[in-house]
Amino acid sequence: MLHRRGRRRIPRACVLAGLGAARVRRSGPTPVGVSERGSGLTSPKRRHSGGTVPDSHRCSTAIEAHCSTGWFDGLMDVLILGGTTKARQLATRLIDEGVDLCSSLAGRTKSPRPVPGPTRVGGFGGIDGLKEFLTDNEVKVMVDASHPFAAAMHGHAAQACRDLNLPLARLAPPSWRTQPEAATWHWVDDHDGATQVLADLPDVILLTVGRQPVSHYLRLGPRRVIVRCVDAPEEELPAGWKVLRERGPFTLDREREIFSQGVATLVSKDSGGTGLDPKLRLAAETDVQVVMVSRGPAPGWGDELSTVDDAVQWTGNHIATVIEQ
Repeated sequence: MLHRRGRRRIPRACVLAGLGAARVRRSGPTPVGVSERGSGLTSPKRRHSGGTVPDSHRCSTAIEAHCSTGWFDGLMDVLILGGTTKARQLATRLIDEGVDLCSSLAGRTKSPRPVPGPTRVGGFGGIDGLKEFLTDNEVKVMVDASHPFAAAMHGHAAQACRDLNLPLARLAPPSWRTQPEAATWHWVDDHDGATQVLADLPDVILLTVGRQPVSHYLRLGPRRVIVRCVDAPEEELPAGWKVLRERGPFTLDREREIFSQGVATLVSKDSGGTGLDPKLRLAAETDVQVVMVSRGPAPGWGDELSTVDDAVQWTGNHIATVIEQ
């Protein structure tokens, strides 16, 4: 098991539903500024080994209100940039190994899935804000397990870790480019490129790129388009467009139901995986055209990992190295 010196874990009886076990210290005063699970943005200052730190640079402390045996001081071995399935799986594994961590969510989804362990929601305030958070919380390593298309976050994480000489790993599934079916897809660099390709492809178009990029596709005009996303787009959609609010993962049977509405063209992002997801397998079976938006280039700092097992091992090795220094 991975252990940090001088830390003890909250008893299982104190685990808050949907969070998991955090680590505690059993000495010292009861903390102030206990906030609801979420942003962690409360006004009081909290004690820190180096002085006082604003709660804006702390993880959520909701678990403190449910456990009177100790308190989580906000210091952490690992910061996980989350919001993905792999991020949740990694948090679960590391908590089971006794690692102090905090998961950070971008907050772009109105109802995110529950995440094990302490969490924070929202941006850091750019690269400088992220560096301050990492320094104030004495973070030992960072794992960027955010979505492969969170380009701004990837760049900020790489620059902050480079400036602080902090170990960084990016945890993401491998690209689908190596799959045999990928050779038949229409690969594009970005969403604007996708709209250009779609001008020559048939309806019904199934748009599975999420809510935020929808604005790029509005130039398609009044065509038959199904927009599948967790939260409805904020933009007014052209005539003939339909919003399907659903959260994955999706089964093959569910994809067949959607494709039965006359889907002839599928638009997706290269989220990746060791195999094709159900919609892409079905597209190959039914000769549906696929427009695939490529990932951007990886930042020039950090290690690339593709499995949770690799991330657990990487984290343990780097925490041990940092503590020994």
